[in-house]
Amino acid sequence: MRIIVYTGGAQYNAMNRFSEQLAEGFISWGHEVEFVDLLEADKNRKILMDALSRKPNLVVGFNGMGAELKNAEKRSLYEIVEANYLGLLLDHPAFHTGRVIRAVPSAIFGVVDHTHIDYLKDIAPLHPAFFAPHGGIQSPEYKNTERPIDILFCGTGLDAEKERQGWQQFPPSYQSILAEAYEEFLEKPQAWELLIGQGAQRRHLYLPPHLMAAMIVQLEIVMRADYRLRILREFDKAGVKVTIMGNGWEHAKFKHHALHPSVEFYEALKLMCNSKVSLNASPQFFTGTHERVFASMLNGAVAVTSHSRYYTEHFKEGEHYIGYDLKTLPETIDRIQELLGTPEELSKVRHAAYKISMQAHTWKARAREFLDKFQTLAVSAYLYKKQWF
Repeated sequence: MRIIVYTGGAQYNAMNRFSEQLAEGFISWGHEVEFVDLLEADKNRKILMDALSRKPNLVVGFNGMGAELKNAEKRSLYEIVEANYLGLLLDHPAFHTGRVIRAVPSAIFGVVDHTHIDYLKDIAPLHPAFFAPHGGIQSPEYKNTERPIDILFCGTGLDAEKERQGWQQFPPSYQSILAEAYEEFLEKPQAWELLIGQGAQRRHLYLPPHLMAAMIVQLEIVMRADYRLRILREFDKAGVKVTIMGNGWEHAKFKHHALHPSVEFYEALKLMCNSKVSLNASPQFFTGTHERVFASMLNGAVAVTSHSRYYTEHFKEGEHYIGYDLKTLPETIDRIQELLGTPEELSKVRHAAYKISMQAHTWKARAREFLDKFQTLAVSAYLYKKQWF
């Protein structure tokens, strides 16, 4: 199979690294891969057209990159060359609603949380979708050596209260829906569209898809900022130092944490190689994944992460990773300190997780998994259209 993999700009260069690793996976399974940098192609359209003229079987873009590309006559480029398109969404699909809605009709999307499939059914019912969990990447400099950093956290700091001001763009009744949905999620994680929909129903309001998407984006932005701050403050309150790699944390005024600027993706992986514990906060993916969990495992750090059904199904909590929520965080911090004080137990958890993640949770493993799922859905969609249309 001939595959084009799109690259382009992304924060800390992470998405390009994912593209490279996924492409290596495709190649390892016997497929031919060509990269197209959409930032360069935007300046010089010939780069893209030359690549498409070589008749790829499949075009892959993270976060739906290039899904909506058309020619001057408004016809999809993928229909012209008869290529399939696969969009791998790393965020909630609401962040990419425009690309999804304008995508070539035959496009198929992969999502990182099971609940996102139901959301896509609502906004783009003609596009098949499948669960596409993140893969992890091991640093080229990985060594099983001394680890001077006890607890590492990589992530930008945002002021949750300032971010919450974005809710003011909505009418007061919608702002109250956002506030209710947010508190309900903290109490019991559920799909945002369900919580928002219930709030709207209680007020006898109809929310069109574009408004629902805008509200979900606002909730996710505030959740990321607020949840990170809450967990790091809890560590700070307990007097437990966390080494934070990320800009924007000055407002938090931590007493015990060590603040450092953000680093490029591979530098973050290198830091994981030097850390005993790696902290992740992604409560929005409560039935899905975040790449930082697998990256931690692959680079020899114990992953401490917000709960997700995926982790409980594929790992054993306590034996391969440590899970937490806001209610159990004080006990989790105690557990981390116990691990740090018992090197043998820490090593046992690290090595058990490393073995599983190396076998099943790399981008190479995902490459085969995604192609299997994509081909199943593509054939089903083709047969359906042949039969009914």
